[in-house]
Amino acid sequence: MKAVIMAGGFGTRIQPLTSSMPKPMIPLVNRPIMLHIVELLKKHNITELVMLLYHQPEVIKKFFRDGSDFGVRITYVTPLEDMGTAGAVKCAEKYLNERFLIISGDLLTNFNLQQVLDFHEENHAQATITLTPVKDPLQFGVVITDKEQKIIQFLEKPGWGEVISDTINTGIYVLEPEVLALIPEGENYDFSQDLFPKLLQMAAPLYGFSVKGYWRDIGNTDSYREAHHEIFKGKVNVKIDESKQDVVGRDLRIGVDVKLADSAVLEGTVIIGDNSQILGSSAIKDSVIGRNCTIEAGVKLVNCVVWDNVYIKKGARLTGSVVCNNVRKVYYDLSINQTIFSWGERSSYARMGEIRQKIIQAQYQEAYRILAQEIRSRYLAIITQKIYVERTRYNDKLIQEQLRLAEDKLAKKQFSDLDMFAPRLNAERSQIDLERVEFEYNNSRLSLAHLAGLPEVPD
Repeated sequence: MKAVIMAGGFGTRIQPLTSSMPKPMIPLVNRPIMLHIVELLKKHNITELVMLLYHQPEVIKKFFRDGSDFGVRITYVTPLEDMGTAGAVKCAEKYLNERFLIISGDLLTNFNLQQVLDFHEENHAQATITLTPVKDPLQFGVVITDKEQKIIQFLEKPGWGEVISDTINTGIYVLEPEVLALIPEGENYDFSQDLFPKLLQMAAPLYGFSVKGYWRDIGNTDSYREAHHEIFKGKVNVKIDESKQDVVGRDLRIGVDVKLADSAVLEGTVIIGDNSQILGSSAIKDSVIGRNCTIEAGVKLVNCVVWDNVYIKKGARLTGSVVCNNVRKVYYDLSINQTIFSWGERSSYARMGEIRQKIIQAQYQEAYRILAQEIRSRYLAIITQKIYVERTRYNDKLIQEQLRLAEDKLAKKQFSDLDMFAPRLNAERSQIDLERVEFEYNNSRLSLAHLAGLPEVPD
């Protein structure tokens, strides 16, 4: 039995977590989300995997390699352009000569996949869509079936006045290989928008099978945080690499070579990755700490997810926050849900070094490419900091609109105009807030004087 894992999306809804990695590689309890999917498939004896990649494919390939470390065999397919969900699977057609399952690489679920496969076979279906009931179906595609569980109607993200079912499409499908012949070669083609409506129009044996169990689309930062909380509450069981400690009343998972101060207070579920150190009288509750992290004395973390190589300074207090890889010297309070993803000294200076080296080598196109990436990354940090200072909630639409304006300036090489997007210093805020904003603003300007030595790139 083969499975296709959809792992090519850009992850725009969950930015900035995907600023430096593809969405399926975002850590969930210190393991990539997609690794949990691989292990779910392996649990159901599905070990022949085709991974469909597109965005940052090398990151996924470097981690999974040929799959042998995880007890599976992986074939990678990387379309040259965005082909849509069905169009991407069409690109893997030569590897799919038997019945196969399709699943997203950014889901968290414990569904019994064997039940879905058995239903598909018993009903001689050409395609089976795995369904599940949810409380709020508005953000998903609703699927209507008859009493034989044949699909009779699709409602794509309906309004409340249109909702006649709470059963949604989970993005898990079972297909017969002949269905691939219905997907046009070389065209952008979608399962929900194109292929399934076509099968319905043809009166093909298209079924929906409702499954009970845990299912979550980790589509944005709120859903990402909630997935961790539900793991902590025991709503879904996942594999955790760190060793479980024999402690009554708490679920503590401690990695290798962890330094844990006797005075540290750990409550609820706490996971601490390899080579991390928790110093002094820190208080950590229902949180994940990644590898190679340092948590100084007096830090308080509640419902937080801290990735790898993070340094949190003495006295910092974070609640419901995500701190991404390589963030250094977090030393302020965050009383609302926040994502901290690039506030650190190392990344900007390292990238500027790369840019200078490309200039020396007269590789101007490459220098501009790196510069564009860095300004975009740093600009996201500026906007996120601005939102924090103004105590407003992170807003995807605001980020996207501000990025569009900034990238217009970048395309026109109007680098000095990027200053207009810098955060405003508010004298009413505490001194530590102002210092932080000033530091990030100066750090984010990328030493623009260096740009004077960068020649114009020919069109």
